[in-house]
Amino acid sequence: MEPYILWLAAGLLLMALEMASGAFVLLPIGLGAASTGILLWARVPLSLSAQLAVFGALSVIALWLLRPLLKRWLQHAPDSYNEHAGQTVVVESTITHAASGSTGTVKYRGSSWQARAAEPEQSFAPGGTPRIDSVDGIVLVLRN
Repeated sequence: MEPYILWLAAGLLLMALEMASGAFVLLPIGLGAASTGILLWARVPLSLSAQLAVFGALSVIALWLLRPLLKRWLQHAPDSYNEHAGQTVVVESTITHAASGSTGTVKYRGSSWQARAAEPEQSFAPGGTPRIDSVDGIVLVLRN
């Protein structure tokens, strides 16, 4: 089997695995492998040690170039929890701050959710309609 086929297959496999992991580590390594395969396919004469050096160098360069772009993209990605902020909920059971060790339940979008007050001095009685301040895991954090 031709070496370029192995490099291209390794590159495609690494890039496919990146889609499953989402860690943005395998993508530049996969690009390095695929680029090495393309060089070999273009009949650039490279010994095995030269292939490994090119692969390593291209992987590091790809990581160096892509990291700032991916970091910027991730920082500007919409936070799926922001859609809940400001929405009104209906309190089903008394809600206090989590420091007291208890949370209550609220009705939101047709489902019951665990909820707690955002501030220690806040509490919400059944039937109240506070607003969602934020989401902490699976618990809604509420404010008046």
